[in-house]
Amino acid sequence: MVFGLRSLFEFDILPDPHDALARLVQAGVRPLVAVTKGHNPIHKALVAYSGSMESAKAMKRFVQVRLWPDARLRIVTCEPPRDEAEKFVGDAGEYCRAHGFDVDEAYLPESPKSHLLPYAEAWGADLIVIGNSAKNLLLRQIFGETALHVIRHSDRPLFLAQ
Repeated sequence: MVFGLRSLFEFDILPDPHDALARLVQAGVRPLVAVTKGHNPIHKALVAYSGSMESAKAMKRFVQVRLWPDARLRIVTCEPPRDEAEKFVGDAGEYCRAHGFDVDEAYLPESPKSHLLPYAEAWGADLIVIGNSAKNLLLRQIFGETALHVIRHSDRPLFLAQ
């Protein structure tokens, strides 16, 4: 499903856009691509990867659907111990390389909620790939705090999958 990121949240198209997103996820609609105003080519995609099953599924779905096969990927993780992060991000990078993508990895020791969007801007990401979780029916738990923050505040397109 493709929808306008800002139109859904800022222009009152839906009475409760957060509930609408929750229902889409509960119904199994995946992936969700939230686009911004205007056409922006996708040359660089930032993959938010925590090592969780949800973030792994989002990354794999992005790689497998190959909507932007020439995009350069940067897989970034935040907060876990650096040695642990380097291992699982390295494994994720190898998976993406095996599927023909140009990939590098990065580690941010800060909180993803407060640092992921500034990092995406500084790197020049054209798109952010982020996973969601279906652990509970509440929106906060469906998307997780970081994903919900990115959905609400991103100024660039998002690829959301589970």
